[in-house]
Amino acid sequence: MPLAVGACALWIGGLACAGEASLNGRAGLWVEASLVTMNGVKLPGVLDVQGGLAPADVQQIRGAMKTLGLPEGWDPKLVCLTPDAFDVAVATQKAAGVCPSPELVIHGNSVKYQARCETGADQRLVVSGDVSVQNEVEMTQSSRQEVLVRGLKTVTEARSVSRWLGADCSQAPKGIEPQWLQTLSDH
Repeated sequence: MPLAVGACALWIGGLACAGEASLNGRAGLWVEASLVTMNGVKLPGVLDVQGGLAPADVQQIRGAMKTLGLPEGWDPKLVCLTPDAFDVAVATQKAAGVCPSPELVIHGNSVKYQARCETGADQRLVVSGDVSVQNEVEMTQSSRQEVLVRGLKTVTEARSVSRWLGADCSQAPKGIEPQWLQTLSDH
């Protein structure tokens, strides 16, 4: 099943070749580990928030991440990617108008993107990144967003590694506690 360039499409609305920009990936439950910095400072994740999760749950989640080969210290998230999430036309329609005239390079199962938006004399957004899927079940992404508003610049950088867990988003696979489907999801 083709995987939409989700992170890319978020920033490249108006993509002329939208129907052709896809990567091979599987629909279903994915686990993602991400590291996000803002102006060089790591942003806290769900495991970093004091009082958010019980210490025993944090240790279990870290153990599960290690078993899945995800980077230690990164923020975990469970994401259910439906067939619509893999449709680039749908993704680009949602992102339409964010940044016109993107540069997009598709090479095999990888996409690199860059876009620049000027929303006024004192506002600018520059975004770049890449998305790559390996063997339909592993995905890596990186992005850099530079925002300039009234002379103040903020740089946000993100990296993520994702692994496909299974086709059924409602079933926790071995090593994943059922309550984590709610705790670590976007919903």
